[in-house]
Amino acid sequence: MDYARRIFLDLDHDQALPKVNDALETHGSGNLTGIDMQTTLEENLGEDIKRYAILGARNPSLLHCSLEVTRDIGLLLPAGSS
Repeated sequence: MDYARRIFLDLDHDQALPKVNDALETHGSGNLTGIDMQTTLEENLGEDIKRYAILGARNPSLLHCSLEVTRDIGLLLPAGSS
């Protein structure tokens, strides 16, 4: 099962993040968590990667639907995503 959803924007990273957060809110989700992977890997491992953010969106209705399909989806969810 493919869990990825890709949407390409003609924006740089810093312009895209606020627009993605606004879109999540417009569609009933809030941004629960965010991880700046570039900074995290640089600070902890000294590794330099391209800009990469993980956004943990919160939408209880989608959470419920996902759990109805497969309980294993919980492995991909951030803590506190209810």
